[in-house]
This record gives sequence, C-alpha cells and structure tokens, in this order.
Amino acid sequence: MTLSFDPNKTRAILIGASEFEQPDKLLLSLPAVLKNLSDLTQWLQKEMGIPVTQLLNPSTGADITLKLDEIVEEAKKGIINTLIFYYTGHGIPDKKTQALYLATKQTHPDRLDNGGALAFKKVQELLTGLEKVTLIFILDCCYSGKAIKEFSRKGDQSVYFLTATKPNQPNQTDQLADAPEGETYTAFTGELITLLTKGIENHRRMLTLKDIYEHLKTQLTQKGHPEPQCQPWLEKNFVFAYNNRATVKTVFLAEVTDDLESYRNEVKVFLEQQRKQRKDIVILILPTQDYDVSSEEWTKDLKQSDLFLQLLSHLPGKKDLVKTQYDCADTAGIPILQWRSPRLKLSEVQNEAHRQLLKGETVKTMELADFQDEILNQLFPPKSPTASKLTAGALVMVNTTQEDVKLLGEIKRFLKGKQIAYATAAKVSGKILAGQKHLDEKEHILKCTYCFEGPDFPSEKLALKWLLLSHPTTTP
Repeated sequence: MTLSFDPNKTRAILIGASEFEQPDKLLLSLPAVLKNLSDLTQWLQKEMGIPVTQLLNPSTGADITLKLDEIVEEAKKGIINTLIFYYTGHGIPDKKTQALYLATKQTHPDRLDNGGALAFKKVQELLTGLEKVTLIFILDCCYSGKAIKEFSRKGDQSVYFLTATKPNQPNQTDQLADAPEGETYTAFTGELITLLTKGIENHRRMLTLKDIYEHLKTQLTQKGHPEPQCQPWLEKNFVFAYNNRATVKTVFLAEVTDDLESYRNEVKVFLEQQRKQRKDIVILILPTQDYDVSSEEWTKDLKQSDLFLQLLSHLPGKKDLVKTQYDCADTAGIPILQWRSPRLKLSEVQNEAHRQLLKGETVKTMELADFQDEILNQLFPPKSPTASKLTAGALVMVNTTQEDVKLLGEIKRFLKGKQIAYATAAKVSGKILAGQKHLDEKEHILKCTYCFEGPDFPSEKLALKWLLLSHPTTTP
C-alpha cells in the first residue's frame, strides 16, 4: 500500500483566523490557531514534502480567493493534481440561508456578505471546475459539517472531507467545535496533529483518510468533544499518510550496469517485500522514475534518502556512470552501502578508477542474500536483547545451493530474530566436522540444524541432534 497521491504534484493551502477586528468582540480570539497552523505546516512540508501556502489572519475572504486562484492556474497547467484545503478559525452560518462562512480578520458575524468572511460556496465555485484534481478539505471550525452538505461534486471528481463537527445536528451546540482555553491546540486539530506525528499503535504502516477519521472520532468523543465527520462518499482506501509508529526509511537504489539489472530488481523486490510483510517499518525506494544523473530531480531524491545502495560489477558503466553516482552520494553526505560478488576478481578489472572503487570501505563482498540482510541492519540497527535459555550459545550450520539463496536469506533472518548464531560454510564434510568439534566443546550440546545438498555423511561422524527451526524441541 502506497500514498494515493504524489506529494510532488500536491499543494496545500492552510488558513488560520485567530484575531478579529470588530470592536464589540462578537468573535473571540483563538490563540491555539497559531500552533495549529505552524505545526500542521511543518508536518506537511517536512514529513510529506508538500509545498504549503500559509495564510495567518487574512484580512478578508478576497485574500484567500486570490491565493486559490493561483493554485487553480497551476492545476489547469497540470502542475498539481491534488489540493489540501485546511481552515482553522470561526465558522459562522448565515442567519437566513444557514450557508457556511469562514471568518477572517475583518469579519462581522452580522454582516457576512460584506464583512470580509469567505462563503464556502465561493470555495466550491473556484475548485469544482478542476475535475482531474483531488480535493481534500480539513475544516476545524464551528458548523464545519455544513460544508459536506453544501458541496456538490462535478462528475467523478474525487473530494474528501474531514470536519470538526457533524452536519444537521438537532442540538445547535453539537455543531460547535471545541477550542479549550489555555490548550496548545484546538481539540480537533490537536488530535489530528498527534495522530499524524505519533501514529496509531498496532496499526498498519499506512493511514487512509478513513483510518484517520475513525481514530479522531474515538479520541474526541472519549474526551467529551464534538463528534467529527467524514464525507459520506469517503473512499476507504485513500492513503493519506504514513503511520509514524512505524519506522520510515528512504533508500536510493542506484542505477546499475546491464549485467546487474536482474540483481538490482532482486534487491528492489526484497525491500518491497519487507515493506509488505513487516508492521514496524516502512521502506521507500527512490528514484521512482528514470532521471538523468545531472538532473535536479535525481539530486533531490538523493538528498532526501537515508541510504545510498549500489551494486557493482567489473564494469564501470557508460561515461563512468557507476563512479559518478557514487561521487554524488559521497558529496551529498549520504550513508553509502555497496555490494560486489565474492566471485568478482579484481585482477581482471581493467579500469583503474573502477578497481579502486571496488576496494572501497563501503563495499561489501558477500552473497546477495547476505547483502540484503546488511541493508536492513544499516537501516534498522538490530537491538541486542539477552538471549533466552533456549537459544543461548546455539549454533546452526546452514548450507545451500545458488538456486536457494532466497530461502537461505529467510532462514538466516529467522535465526537472527531468535538470537541464534549460524554458519554457512557446511558445503564439505571437513567444514561440518569442524562444526561438530565446536559443538562438542560446549558444556551443553546445542540444538543444531544442518541444511545441505549432496550425499549423506556417515552418521557416526555426525552425531548431531536434528531439530526443526520452527519448533526447536521437535525432532524431524
């Protein structure tokens, strides 16, 4: 599961109204709006990489529509395909029509049309023409649920709402959003920011808008705040954010020479499988499309990565592509991890610069399955829990053929997770007997599994106890 939108083609406009100029103080100031706006902006920009237009205390609704016009022009040019519209402040219903207005600095609640407020209908007029743009409205204000009822989609336009209150509540007080005095945030945005920055415990790695709504509903109602609302046609699987209870790491997988393309694909598939199988991690793989090494997009992807991965063969690539990529990563200060096969002979590498690269400190000479483990160790350094009585001092000898290297990797990861030591050099009887000698030196004979291809060895030479990996007390 990945994000349902491209952050590079997304814009966010965040509007906050905390101060109001009318002399009779009919609209109370909302100091928490300042923190709402700053922290949500930071999350969108830093965590999601989404450009943000921030409007704090716009004087009139015209200030907002002016910025929306600019975004609409970008959308018409195909620069963006997703827009996030967030408002925090006072929501006011028109006394005659009950239409929702968003307050600004010069708003007077008794003169909404000519008092500076922005009619939500005006927002709809500006945006509903953008049929190919996904619209996400997050409204934290009184009567915000009215926006759901007022909004009319055009065609199959994708529109999503998260609002602080529900529409059409019989009790008018149920349509009032909470801004507890002295609190850092308003109630709705506070829970939203907590969710986005800290995640949801025991939940999957990605958060859909439906996930966010359900969590907000639970948290807010348990604390006595109004029940929020989602758009009635809210699509369950629109993925909006990463779950920060999971650890997110970004890998830059460098382009390789043609002879290593299948190996690169194997590493990529391995990383994608880890993302699907494990609940505690998120691995993002860049680049997502083909870029020229000298392009701004390539450099941007590189700089936001946590690890630069490069597979090396005896070939330097066209125009020294391999070393050029390495030099860029080194200059950017990105942690580097490189691989070369143990069967690669340095003496046969003709390009001197490439030979030196193959000798580098960041180059791991090992089987690809071992290198995949090393990637995970670099991204997510393993903890060192005390070994249990069952696995303390255990040693497992594992041998395999080249055809089974994927299975070997799975076995080794299982053993590591159980804090069981292993060795992979059991291809010949001499190595196995050496392992037997090591076991005989132990005070307690360790539970050990041999996996090997080839003829059976004489049982008197291998007086070992055989156990299933999945159940160490069971004899197969």
